[in-house]
Amino acid sequence: MARWPMVLLAGALLAGCGGSGGGGDAATADVDEPVCGCSEAQACGVDPCGVLCGEGCGADGVCVASECAPAATCDALGFTALTRTATLDHRADGARLEVRVDSRAQIPFERLVLRSFERFGGPMEPGVYRIDDTGYAECGLCLTAHDGCSPAGCARDFLADAGTVVIERLDAGDLALAVRDVRLRQVYINDRTLASMPVPEGEQWCVEDFEVTAPLVVHNETDFCVAAGSGRRLGDKIADFTLPNCLGDPVSLHAACGTARAVWLVLATGWCSACAEHLPDVAEIAEAQRDLGLRALVILGENEAGTEPSQAFCAEYAAAMGLDPASVLIDWSGDRGFATVEDHVELYSGDGLSLPWDGVLDASVMR
Repeated sequence: MARWPMVLLAGALLAGCGGSGGGGDAATADVDEPVCGCSEAQACGVDPCGVLCGEGCGADGVCVASECAPAATCDALGFTALTRTATLDHRADGARLEVRVDSRAQIPFERLVLRSFERFGGPMEPGVYRIDDTGYAECGLCLTAHDGCSPAGCARDFLADAGTVVIERLDAGDLALAVRDVRLRQVYINDRTLASMPVPEGEQWCVEDFEVTAPLVVHNETDFCVAAGSGRRLGDKIADFTLPNCLGDPVSLHAACGTARAVWLVLATGWCSACAEHLPDVAEIAEAQRDLGLRALVILGENEAGTEPSQAFCAEYAAAMGLDPASVLIDWSGDRGFATVEDHVELYSGDGLSLPWDGVLDASVMR
């Protein structure tokens, strides 16, 4: 399904699959030690301590949610890995673990992604964790699969609604986990709300037993936002700057540090017809994902005549686009628009700036 790249980036920063709720039984704190052992009714899968149960489901069967099912009920079986990456980010709003596995180097490829969000109840230590049938916007421990993938995105998305994740090691430099008796159903994920909806008569992907080992890269963001920044390019922490909004109030970029999770910058002008088409969607997405921590700032560089936007023009423009005038900023200095933003952010414009221009910052560090 087609998605805007900037919306995908914002979604990833907001949580990827974390919403306003918790992760159910994905992880709990201060609970009793698990009682090991397989129940008599458990034909396959693992017990609460990660020990395999039963004698397997045979050549024509597959284990799904600790029960044997005919393999023919699965449209896809298992997963093959070529590349594996794992990162653990310690952030102001809680840790985030992401494990990504790609099936091959050629296009198209398949992708398996596990994400765990501490703030939504996701696990951050070794253990056995059940996958709940919550949803993409609510899960704390989230397992997705994707096929028809390329660097631009994937054709179809699948979300796990049953199964087990066994985290064996989660140390600096080393991760080992296993995915057991997992069922993933084909879903459509709404870019604006992150809600997942089953695809009618969609396919089912079963992963009975898949193990992942990978070097674990740990990021400890203890300095959060740095006023002076570290550079202007991708991967750098962007320095703070202040611009007036349509109401005449000064707005600091770093005002969102620690209060937002992602900052979406959109550069536009009054004469740009493509901007006028883009900005109503920006307003809709920003409102829908506000509770998830997205903050959208529209930077207005020129009026319809290509000169300095006045405060009155800014307010009229914001109203016409359905934008909050407090979140539309005027950037004009000397004789040119976008002067302040260009001083702080490399716009990758080549011979000229293409509008509208979108960029997403991780608001915990303004990277």
